[in-house]
Amino acid sequence: MRLLNLIPLFFLFSSISLFSQNKYTYQVPPNLKDDLKVEKAQKLGFNTKTLETLVQKISDEEFVNVDALLIIKDDKLILEEYFNGYNRNRLHTQKSISKSITALLAGIALDKQLIPSLEAKMMDFLPKYQSYRRPEHEKITIHHMLSMTTGIKWREADVLYGTDENDETQMYRRDDWFPYVLEKPIVDEPGTRFEYNGGVANLLAQVVRNTSGTSAELFAEKYLFQPLGIHEFNWSKSRTTGYVSAAAGVHLRPRDMVKLGLLYLNEGKWKNKQIISSSFMKKSHEQSNKRHAIGTIYGGLRLHGFNCQSIGRNARFKGFLCCFREWRANHLGHAQIRHGSYPHRF
Repeated sequence: MRLLNLIPLFFLFSSISLFSQNKYTYQVPPNLKDDLKVEKAQKLGFNTKTLETLVQKISDEEFVNVDALLIIKDDKLILEEYFNGYNRNRLHTQKSISKSITALLAGIALDKQLIPSLEAKMMDFLPKYQSYRRPEHEKITIHHMLSMTTGIKWREADVLYGTDENDETQMYRRDDWFPYVLEKPIVDEPGTRFEYNGGVANLLAQVVRNTSGTSAELFAEKYLFQPLGIHEFNWSKSRTTGYVSAAAGVHLRPRDMVKLGLLYLNEGKWKNKQIISSSFMKKSHEQSNKRHAIGTIYGGLRLHGFNCQSIGRNARFKGFLCCFREWRANHLGHAQIRHGSYPHRF
């Protein structure tokens, strides 16, 4: 997989300062026996002065809205700091990284042959919603869902969340989200154009639910979280249907989020056990059309939120960079920061 020689793995979660009154001195993360290896930054070639400067800038609010900073190098945790009274045991919203997690669940369902193939038709796995099935839906596959190239007309990324113009907002105002998504017109040939679509993320969680016979939340707990030693999490749900918000509803502790990053980095393997097939993980980085790898939307098949599309090779480091910060809207109403990832080299 082309994700092996990259940049260090960072996790930034949003807020204010613990160290603004005092100069920060580098500390090695504690070994909590949670299956995360820790190491001194110096032993892995990091200049601790650089790390101290970075943490101090966050503390001094030169980088704002940061709750936590974790850095992984060579599969080892070398930095773990929290801000604004935040701590390692507190669950943090993952926003659109929830899409990445849902994509991983789809990969597990494919591995177990619950979903027969990436080319299986979307509507075949939505039995409750067959009355919304139209001839145009017949071309939409699981592959298109994972790559957000379904062709469904959807406006989300370029308008402010919470407004009438935003389709995700309109969807969440419904008692049942899925008729809203399935009634939208299909304006592009499936597989030809990427369109960021939280509605499709929620539909994918329904596919997992219907093929596994259990909720996406319980499926994730059994086949993804428990194997990774993740025991505390929360997944927001619809008050009326009980369906999970696959687009943005997962809450995890920062150290547990690191485990998901390492799972991706190591081709689906954790502690020498294959949690998700390496073939699925490799497939997630192939081009599904001229611009987008499958799962770009969900982070994934490439993790959305890990922003793999921004990552380049770096012979010195094995890792990748992720910044998680709270949603903020800019003057255009766009999600200016959300839970995105931004490459940073030392």
